[in-house]
Amino acid sequence: MGRKSTAIVFVGQGTQYPGMCQELTTDTARSIYEHAYSTLGKTRSFMAFNRLSQYATRTQVKYSNLAIFVNNHAFYASLINGLPELKYSAVAGHSLGLFNAVISSGAITYEDCLPLMNQVSDKTQKVARTVKEGLAILRYKGEINFEELKKLEDKRIYVALVNDPRKVVLGGPKKELKKVVDRLNGDGVSAEYLRFANVPFHTPHMDDVREHLKKSLDGVALKLAGVPIVCNSSGDFVVDPRHTLDVVLNSINNPVKWVGALSRMEELGIERYIVLGADKEEIIGKTAKKIVDKNKEVLVINNQETLDNVINMLSGE
Repeated sequence: MGRKSTAIVFVGQGTQYPGMCQELTTDTARSIYEHAYSTLGKTRSFMAFNRLSQYATRTQVKYSNLAIFVNNHAFYASLINGLPELKYSAVAGHSLGLFNAVISSGAITYEDCLPLMNQVSDKTQKVARTVKEGLAILRYKGEINFEELKKLEDKRIYVALVNDPRKVVLGGPKKELKKVVDRLNGDGVSAEYLRFANVPFHTPHMDDVREHLKKSLDGVALKLAGVPIVCNSSGDFVVDPRHTLDVVLNSINNPVKWVGALSRMEELGIERYIVLGADKEEIIGKTAKKIVDKNKEVLVINNQETLDNVINMLSGE
C-alpha cells in the first residue's frame, strides 16, 4: 500500500456550500458528526451542518469554519478507515484546512483541536462584525505584479491568498478595495470585489484572532509530527512542536501562498496528491492540477462516490 510518495491535502475556507456535511454516509463520518453535536451543542451544530450558506458572511463565518473543519476530518477518518495501511509522506491544508493537516500529522488530536477551532470561529465572527474589511480577487493575464500590490499596504490592503500563478486575493478596507478594483480592471487584470466575503482572512486584520489562538494553545501540548507539515504561507516543512505552533499561528494573519506550498511538495518528490473535503467545484483539486507536474496523480475525494472510488483503486496496490 502506498508505493507512490503521497501527500494528503485538505480544502479550506471558500469551499463551503449548503449540504456539504451530508456528502458522506460512512459510520465513521456519522460518529464524527455526532461527537461534534455533543461537543458544540445542538444549535451551533445545526447551523453548521444543516443551515450553512455558501458564503463567509458576517453571521455565517463561525458556522462555515466549523463545518469545513469537522467535515474535513470526517473525510480523512473515513479514508483511513477504508485504507488502514495507507502511508503518506506529507500533509498540507489550504486556509483553515491547515488545522486538519496538523491533526493528520499526529501533532494534535482532533478532540483537542475541535474546541480550538470553535474559539477561532467565534473570534473571527467578532472581527467580521466589527470591521469594515472584505476581499477582492485579481486575475492576471500575465504574471502577478507583486511589487505593485506591496504598495497597497499603505492603505491597509494586503495579499491574502495566492491560489494560482495568475490569481491573487486581496484583503482590506472595503472602500479602498473597491477603488483598487476599479483602477486595475481592464489593465491586463480582471478584478472583482467579492461582495459576500466579509472577512479579511490571512491578513494583519486578523491579528487579534491570532493572539486569541496563541493564548488558547498555551494549555495544549503539541507532539512531534509523524510526517512533515507543509506551511501554507512559506512552504516550509515542519515536524517539531515549536515550529508547528508557529505555522498554525502564522496561518491566521499571513497570506496563503498555495502555489509555493504545492511547489515545495513537488521538490519533496510527492507523486500523488489526495485532496480531501467537500469541495463541490474542486477548487483546490483543479489548482493542484495546474501547479504540479502533469505526470503526478491528483485524486479528489469530495463525496461518498469519490471516496469509494479512491479506496477501491488504492486497495489493489
